[in-house]
Amino acid sequence: LDAGCGLATLYPLIRGRAAEYVGLDLSEAALGKAKSAFGSEPGVRFVNAPFETFPEGGFDAIVLNEVLYYYPLSEAGEKFALAVSRLRPGGLLVVSMNRNFKARLIWRRLERVAPAERAIRVHNLRTGSYWTIKVYRRPQTAEVPA
Repeated sequence: LDAGCGLATLYPLIRGRAAEYVGLDLSEAALGKAKSAFGSEPGVRFVNAPFETFPEGGFDAIVLNEVLYYYPLSEAGEKFALAVSRLRPGGLLVVSMNRNFKARLIWRRLERVAPAERAIRVHNLRTGSYWTIKVYRRPQTAEVPA
């Protein structure tokens, strides 16, 4: 699940590496362009819905690229927990944010919730911008029969 996918710029980077790609976004205009570019490819679909009300779960991976700082700071932990809850056991959550003051505050809050499995910083030499990307894993849990 690419939550906040916009124009689906992530999709070409993972094409052929995932059986299914779901792009989720609020912008009908962005999704229209993404559908025009990639919508006819097998296993690719786009959904116009808010992340909070999107009913699906059981994903192997969820990407929140440049998403969390669009929510009020007080909701960052809640959105993080929601994303983790939509993962399969052992699934990965990838969070990316540009370096800014609000992002620093969000990272601090997330550190209190769960440790990242991996973290990297990406630097764009042309623009001088930095992004932090962290990967979290939903713990494996034993299935208990009902």
